[in-house]
Amino acid sequence: MEYYLYVYLDPRKAGVFSYGEFTFDHEPFYVGKGHGSRKNHHLYESEIKRGNSSPKVAKIRKLQSLELKPIILEIKHFSDETTAYNEETKLIQMIGSDFISDIKDGPLTNMMITSDSPPSHRGKSYLEIYKTPERAEEQRAKRHAAQLAVGGYFKGGKHTEEVKKKAKDRSKKLQENGGFRLGIAHTDKCKAQMKYIKQISHNPACKLYTITDGEHIYKTAKLNRFCIYNKISESTLRIFYDKNLDCKSGKTKGWKILKSAPIDVVNDKKYARCIFTKEKRA
Repeated sequence: MEYYLYVYLDPRKAGVFSYGEFTFDHEPFYVGKGHGSRKNHHLYESEIKRGNSSPKVAKIRKLQSLELKPIILEIKHFSDETTAYNEETKLIQMIGSDFISDIKDGPLTNMMITSDSPPSHRGKSYLEIYKTPERAEEQRAKRHAAQLAVGGYFKGGKHTEEVKKKAKDRSKKLQENGGFRLGIAHTDKCKAQMKYIKQISHNPACKLYTITDGEHIYKTAKLNRFCIYNKISESTLRIFYDKNLDCKSGKTKGWKILKSAPIDVVNDKKYARCIFTKEKRA
């Protein structure tokens, strides 16, 4: 797989901007690494508001509000990911960012710098990220307290009618332009992967989970839907089961998988037709 280094330039700020082997005719405001259509992903982020208000997205939205588009350039290609990350790190350090404390200030909106593979925390529990129950609970409590201190997720405020209208108009415009992918079709490889995932997701050979909340015993062959219904974390439930630990904090506190066993939901109609069964714990 081929990787590339890319930059976003501000079309409003023309000039000569030289950084080592690279010279740009407009000021750079973001440096990234990727493959395929990764360089365009940030445009999709700015089109749909999902709580993302990072400096990078704010800059792109500002340009879009002025009916401008960032200049996107692929500036170097690599045959391996590690080299690409190292080069990305060097260029970010060379240009500088006001949002990274351990490098010089500069025009970039990058908020993280690393020479290693980037830590992806999406979908992970605090335990997965911080490794020990003590650290996980400490970080969860800190973040919860910090959020409460500013009045919750919306900092005590509410969306105005103007903001609601803007969101509605943005969504309508997005659909007219071809949806979230802006009319870009999936590749044949992507379509094949999606077809495979769809096939295995309907595989009748699955597991029957026996779960308790301390008061009741539940049995389900549809763990994902069970967790959504009961508003608990599936990933946390699985991790604590694998490590044979009790969950003592968060929304999954008190819940535990007691055991799991293979089941054929085609022949066992009881669990094929319902999300779960429930009975009083003895």
